[in-house]
Formats: sequence, C-alpha cells, structure tokens
Amino acid sequence: MTAMPAISTYLSVKISILTFFSIVLVILLHSYNLEVHFDDGNMYNNQLCTQYLEEFVSNGVCRLAVPLLFCISGFLFFKSNNYTLHTYPRQLQKRVYTLLIPYLIWSIWGIVFYYSLQLFPGSYKFFTKDYIADFGLYDYIDKIWIHPIPYQLWFIRDLMILVLIAPIIYIAIKHLHAVPVLILLAIWFYNINTVLVVNEGLLFFTIGAFIALKNIRMRPIPGLYIYLTLLSYIMILFVKTSLHETSQFNTYYKISILIGLPCIWALYDKVIPLKKIILMQNLIHISSYSFFLYLFHEPFLTIIKKGLIYIQVASLFVYFSTPTIVIIISLFTAYLLKKNFGKIYIIIAGGR
Repeated sequence: MTAMPAISTYLSVKISILTFFSIVLVILLHSYNLEVHFDDGNMYNNQLCTQYLEEFVSNGVCRLAVPLLFCISGFLFFKSNNYTLHTYPRQLQKRVYTLLIPYLIWSIWGIVFYYSLQLFPGSYKFFTKDYIADFGLYDYIDKIWIHPIPYQLWFIRDLMILVLIAPIIYIAIKHLHAVPVLILLAIWFYNINTVLVVNEGLLFFTIGAFIALKNIRMRPIPGLYIYLTLLSYIMILFVKTSLHETSQFNTYYKISILIGLPCIWALYDKVIPLKKIILMQNLIHISSYSFFLYLFHEPFLTIIKKGLIYIQVASLFVYFSTPTIVIIISLFTAYLLKKNFGKIYIIIAGGR
C-alpha cells in the first residue's frame, strides 16, 4: 500500500470534537435510571412519563457513540502512523502507555474506591454486589482484567485486543479489500458470536482501518440529503423505541446505527464548517480532556444517580442532571490535575 497522506487540521479537530461528543453520549447513556437496584431489596422502576424518553435517548441516540469511537480508533491507529507490519511493534509499545497503563490504574482505583466507600456504616444498601472485603484472589483478577468496577473500561480492554490483532486486519484488508468488512457486517447484523471482542467493536474498528488504509475521503454531502437522512434516522429511532424488546428491535437498532453514523459525520460539516473553527477554541480545549472524562465518569455517575434516586428526586431530573454534574466535576478535576500534577495526569490519561 502507498504511503498515506497526513491528517489535515480540520479532520483532526473534527475527530477530537466528535470524540468528546461521543463520550458525552456515553455518559448520558449510563444515566439511564428506569431500573435502579439497592441491596435492601428496593428497586426504583419508573415506567410512566420518562420511559419512552430515556429509551429513545439512551438506547437510541446514545448508541451511536460506541461504534463511532471504535471507528475513529481504527482510523487513527492505521492512519496516524502510516501503519505497516514493520511499524507495528513500535505502535504496540506506544499502546502500553496510552491504553494498558491507564486501564490498570483506573481498574485498581475502582477497587480501592469501592472499598473506601464500603467502610462507611450503612453504605451496604447502595451496593448490590462487589463487596471488596469478601474478595478472594480470583475476584481481584476478575475485577482488574475482565469485569472492572469502572465498567466503561470494557471499551479499552476490547481496544487493546483489537490492537493485538491489527496485523490480521491489515493483511485481510490488503489482500481481500472490502470483503472482511462485509463479512464482519453480516456477523454483527445477524448477531453471530465472536470469541475475543464484541462484534460491534470488531466491525467498526475494521471499518475505520479500511477507510484509513484505502485513503477513502468523505466528500461533502448536499444539505438536503443530510437532513433527509437525519429525518429517516429519527423516524427509525421512534419505531425502534416503540418495538422495545420485540423480535424486530435488533433489526431496527442495527439499521439506525448504519444510517446514524454517516449522518452525524456529514452533519458536523454543516453545523461546524471550517470558518467557524477559530471561534471554537474553548470546545477544542475541552475536547482534549475526553479520555479522562471517559475514564473518570464511572462509578462516580452511578453513586450520584443512586443517591438522588434514594432520596426520591424525580427520575427525569436525575436523568439529565446527573451527567451534567459529572461532566462539570470531571472536567474541573482534569483541569486541576493537569495544572498542578501534570506528570501524574499524563500517566493516568495515557499521555493525552
């Protein structure tokens, strides 16, 4: 394959802002509170006015975030360093610092954080599992490597696996072109189980790799087509939300992802054209904290959500206020850490 051109400033900023937007969607997704369980057997289950809205937003719009993040990760892995099999060992070594070390730090921090909270009398009612004092060796291994307490780390874990199999993806695309993408698309669409990583991650990481390795450039799309696509996407989400947990739900969910991703990618260019980038320096700066925001937001968000629901704050207010509180505190924490403990921040944020 020929050498790949460098990523333009506009594309770099676009990826940064869409990454931040995706992580905000992930946090909103995790604010879903139709069912919240407590150890005393109580369960708060709001099935009335908030059900449709939370389903539409969290299990609809927000579900674009993970495929988009995997796609961006695959694109950057193969594009940023002009990937070849010869450069792979160097890239693998780099991921030790950008992925593995932060993963271990935050996974262990989750255990320490939970243990500290469980020392307070009466705190048991907020925990339905993961009593650290009862952990054996296997439990520690499981919570560090397989099911970390900050459960959003599954994405980093799967991303590390995808990096390990990147040479296979590279060879497959080099010799078979779009065939691997089509095969993985069928596997994902029809829910055929894979062994190491979730089908969604494998598919969209490979799509990002394909776009990078084939030097595919996304041409501007006329505004009318973008808005028609957006309208179609919203209509599909309405139908999907109405079909929740029915046999047709999965089909509409997959279609919504396939329409929503190119839609949001093209819509960005209409909402934020090149000439407005200069006016968005604050957003660009905030986007630099995206990875920290992703790592930090859980279990912090769950604790606030459970606390507010326990004192019977309205669930719809909790749904929107909790991610707002978490994002503000996370960004403020990141700013203070980076300003006062720069070297520590660089390590825990993977050099970002």
